[in-house]
Amino acid sequence: MDGSKDPDDVPEIFFLIVNFFDQNPSVYSYEGIFHVNCSDERLYELEVHLGMKNYYIMDEMVETPQVVANYLKRMLQNMKEPLVPFKSYSDFSDLANPQQDSSSARETLFSTDPHEMPVN
Repeated sequence: MDGSKDPDDVPEIFFLIVNFFDQNPSVYSYEGIFHVNCSDERLYELEVHLGMKNYYIMDEMVETPQVVANYLKRMLQNMKEPLVPFKSYSDFSDLANPQQDSSSARETLFSTDPHEMPVN
């Protein structure tokens, strides 16, 4: 192996953030969790801790889940490649078209268990 990362690998941080919301379903009851902004200082604090692999900071975020939600939004905005790869775009758009039989697209897109996806 040449040490380069596969561009299809899902960054570990995405699993950490999804797990945060999965393990703390009560945070969804916060009004506007994905709409309320938080301070840049809080985002920077979270980024520094996660960069040092201090994932215990996530336990402190249960009371301020909008910080994690804002961090996720910022990560998605700053991605070099889109969340939906260009090669899969037509399959995803087929799913939204009720006039078409999208069972093959659904089968293609959702045949991989997310836990078996490569992590970098």
